[in-house]
Amino acid sequence: MRRKHVVTAICVAALLPLLAWNGVVQSWNDGASDVLARLLLPPRSHWLDRIVVLAIDGPTVVRYGPVPLPRDIVARGLNVVSTARPTVLAVDLLFSGKQRPEADAALVQSLGRFQNVVLAAALETTFDSSPHPAWLLPIPPLPASALGHVHANPDPDGVVRSVLLEKTDGDPKAEQKYFALGLEAARLAAEPSAFHIDQREGHPMWIRYAGPEGTFPTISFADVLEGRVDRAQLAGKIVLLGVSAQGGGDRRFTPVSGGEMPGVEIHANVIRNLLDGDALHPLSPLGDLSLLAATIAGAVLAFRKWPGRAPVVAGFVMIPVAAYFAMTMGWILPLASWMIAYFLTAMAMSMAVTREAVMTALIHKESQRLSRPQAHPH
Repeated sequence: MRRKHVVTAICVAALLPLLAWNGVVQSWNDGASDVLARLLLPPRSHWLDRIVVLAIDGPTVVRYGPVPLPRDIVARGLNVVSTARPTVLAVDLLFSGKQRPEADAALVQSLGRFQNVVLAAALETTFDSSPHPAWLLPIPPLPASALGHVHANPDPDGVVRSVLLEKTDGDPKAEQKYFALGLEAARLAAEPSAFHIDQREGHPMWIRYAGPEGTFPTISFADVLEGRVDRAQLAGKIVLLGVSAQGGGDRRFTPVSGGEMPGVEIHANVIRNLLDGDALHPLSPLGDLSLLAATIAGAVLAFRKWPGRAPVVAGFVMIPVAAYFAMTMGWILPLASWMIAYFLTAMAMSMAVTREAVMTALIHKESQRLSRPQAHPH
């Protein structure tokens, strides 16, 4: 490689930290990965049809009152569900405060009919100076095989691309932590397939969504209460009870949904990812830098060997295609950073080639001038 090409590569490589950790570029990376996620084909899943969303939807709210529904009504619907003998019942509702004694007793009795029950836990929202928020836990009489946290983990733009598999209250004296509701449900249903555990705080897992809202089999809780559900739809399934009604306060933006997706369906995607073993994995910071450095070196070599527009066109076509196929195999590549690194290298190499051509032309012109015979005065 010529010296000037080495200098070009070093100058572009000096921008790598900016490309890798700049907040604006990172938002572009997120947006690009969202586009690729929407282009993915539906996953080959052994579990998608075995996870059923029991939705407290609009019709349920209209007929039985606003959320939270009275616990005796929830208990009545769960009594019907229990007769179908689902494998796991996961409840994305908080039962942290006491209500009418008879309603609480009815809920205790109905939950006791299930073999495996996961109930929700959440950190309370505090507006004072308390450094460690307390956990909101189910009232003690409620039976549960496990408790799972139901916190979303939205990115700065409000999109839920990942979930923390572990959540802690951060109290160094008596730390209390819970695993995600989806993880606890997957453990009770079957041993989750092997998947990469991110070692960062909270063990974030990037979700490969099976599709937009409504991808999972969904049953209105009102239909359960009113006896319009074939119990075979629930038998042997993982059943998730949660709110999907507009205005219910539990809807989030996701990479694959045009609008917001109910939190209960995000939990369903987490369970499917864990059991199918096909969650997404972003590169580590070192992996990002290595990819960009290799791109710069490869681009310099390509432009040196094939000067002109061909490498430009090839790179801007091949890089998005490579990022898409990487995502099909479970890897999220920083597409925007990747494209910018290639573009900067192409621009720098073009400037170097142009400068070389200009210098060559000037040298050639000057050599021609000096080689001309000089006229001698008589």
